[in-house]
Amino acid sequence: VSFPSFHTALAIVTSWAIWRTRYLGPLVGALNVPLVLATPSNGSHYLCDIIGGAALAFAALVLVTGLERRRAPAMLLAGQTN
Repeated sequence: VSFPSFHTALAIVTSWAIWRTRYLGPLVGALNVPLVLATPSNGSHYLCDIIGGAALAFAALVLVTGLERRRAPAMLLAGQTN
């Protein structure tokens, strides 16, 4: 599988998931930048693959964030805490 680049998608989603962790979040984000930059030379991907992977990751994050925002008020009304 060449398109989309799952290297890029995983780097973005991982950075997003761990970003709020005090010291580890910025470190993981900084380490994922060279991973994405090295993907064309070491991952057998073209630029369009990387753009597709980034688009896939951002679309997934927008979808998940939107679903969580819709779910939160319903959980509060039902008295659920998690």
